[in-house]
Amino acid sequence: MAGPRVPLADRFWSKVLKTDGCWLWTAQRQQNKPFKDGLGYGCFAYYSKGLKRPSRNMHAHRVAWTLTYGEIPDGLRVLHTCDNTACCRPDHLFLGTQKDNMADAAAKGRTRHDTASRSSLTPDDVRAIRADPRRHHLIAANYGLKERTSVWLIKHRKTFAWIDGPPSVHSRPGRYTANVFVCQSTTSVPRLAS
Repeated sequence: MAGPRVPLADRFWSKVLKTDGCWLWTAQRQQNKPFKDGLGYGCFAYYSKGLKRPSRNMHAHRVAWTLTYGEIPDGLRVLHTCDNTACCRPDHLFLGTQKDNMADAAAKGRTRHDTASRSSLTPDDVRAIRADPRRHHLIAANYGLKERTSVWLIKHRKTFAWIDGPPSVHSRPGRYTANVFVCQSTTSVPRLAS
C-alpha cells in the first residue's frame, strides 16, 4: 500500500536547488532543445486523483509561477529575466506574450539573425565554402563550424543569402530546409496551447 501523498508544492520545491542566484531545476529536463547547456526547460508531471500515470506535464518554471502567483492568464507565457532554462526562481520570472518573448530575445542578442551577424565567416569565406567540392564535415572542420549542416545551409543559400553568387536550386520555397518543412500555404493552422 502506498504511503500518504506528498503535497504538490512540497514535491515540486524538493526538486529545486536554491542558490543565491537562480533556483535550479534538478529533475528531468527537455533534451531536444538547443540551449546553452544542451538541455531545455524543466519538466514536472503531476497526477490527478486516482491516476497512477501523470495526467499533465508542465514546464517547471510555469509550475513555479503558478505555485507562487496563481494561474497564468490565457495568451501569456512565463519568461525568464535570467535566460536560464533551468531557473525556477519566481522573482526571475515574468509574464509576457510571444511578441514580448521575441523582443526580449532580440534585445539580448539571442535571435537566429543576431547569431548569424556575429559569425566569424567573411564574405570571402562564404564564397569559398560554396565553391569547395569536399564533403561537408571536412569543410566545417576547416572553418571551425560546429556542424556540417551549417555548410549545407551556406551552400544552399539558407544562410548568408545576401552574399553574391548564383541561387541554388534548393532555395525554392516549399522544400525541406534544415529538417524543417517550409510551407507556402496561406491557410491558417490551429495553434496548440502551450
